[in-house]
Amino acid sequence: MPKSQRTVIAPSPIPLSAAILPNRVLSVVLSDDEDVEWTWSSTLDGVSYVSGYSVVKREFSRSREDASDAVPARLASSCSGP
Repeated sequence: MPKSQRTVIAPSPIPLSAAILPNRVLSVVLSDDEDVEWTWSSTLDGVSYVSGYSVVKREFSRSREDASDAVPARLASSCSGP
């Protein structure tokens, strides 16, 4: 059975009034067993924005009680901005 996919939108720049930079990450498409870790960068005037990301694999435990404590493990593939 094929895995379902979902799109995760990147967080907005901080402060929100900041102009959107052309090289920032907008969103990432993930499988339902993946998650994303955002890479943040800052401009000289103090604006923080998502400039890259790493896709991490979710590790699911066998018991339901431990499922909420699953810790992501890094996948070999990742992408980061300039």
